[in-house]
Amino acid sequence: ADTRGSIKQIEQFMILEIGKRKNKSMSISSLASKVHDNFPHFNLKDTGYSQFYKFVNSVKGIRVSGGMRKNAKLE
Repeated sequence: ADTRGSIKQIEQFMILEIGKRKNKSMSISSLASKVHDNFPHFNLKDTGYSQFYKFVNSVKGIRVSGGMRKNAKLE
């Protein structure tokens, strides 16, 4: 399967999901479950990152912050 196209889709999906929130911020764990629900074939290994928050942080327009890097926020 071509994961690159779907990674782009996932990045856009994450930006939209976070954007729906009142303060444009959501927890990494909620974001992860949304991604897994909407993209059942998503495999973190395909992103080249070992941890979900690192993948999220690599997305242009999203910043991960908070203790234990728990929140994803739109920049």
